[in-house]
Amino acid sequence: MKRHVKAGLAGITLLAACAAHVPALADNAQRALGEELAARQCAGCHGIHTAKGVTFQGVYVPSFSEVANRPNQTPERLQALITMPAHPMTTPALGDRELRQLAEYIFSLRAP
Repeated sequence: MKRHVKAGLAGITLLAACAAHVPALADNAQRALGEELAARQCAGCHGIHTAKGVTFQGVYVPSFSEVANRPNQTPERLQALITMPAHPMTTPALGDRELRQLAEYIFSLRAP
């Protein structure tokens, strides 16, 4: 009987440990999808893996790292910025899920 109780407790402990990592794995997957999206649609102007932005059509275009590290930046603010961009950026054709993925990726570049 004790052996069954110990095995049951071990199983519950294992499930709890695994469940604690599921949100982190989901977040990582969403950020990875956001990075792929950024590489396809944004890399032409924004530096994806660079610290500094570039000048495009006479306007400074910040790197994603610079955007992520703006004071008081949040994923929600990034989503608003993406959907209401400043010139020369055009509004990307993104669904809600893609918008969240892209914002989460950019926000993940924020320095600790």
